[in-house]
Amino acid sequence: ECDVKVNHVVELTEEEKQEARRNAVRRLEQETYNRISQRSKPKARTTPTATIQQPSLFDF
Repeated sequence: ECDVKVNHVVELTEEEKQEARRNAVRRLEQETYNRISQRSKPKARTTPTATIQQPSLFDF
């Protein structure tokens, strides 16, 4: 097990901040698209199947 502690604030460069922002926007767009597409999918309707009664040995 590795236990690393950082006692200072990590400063990101402007390029790293922009990349992180782009990644966050992409992730949000993907999550929103997935949520919308899940909502608009037609639900599969299950048709009730006819149950077949099989006679047991005790019915004879």
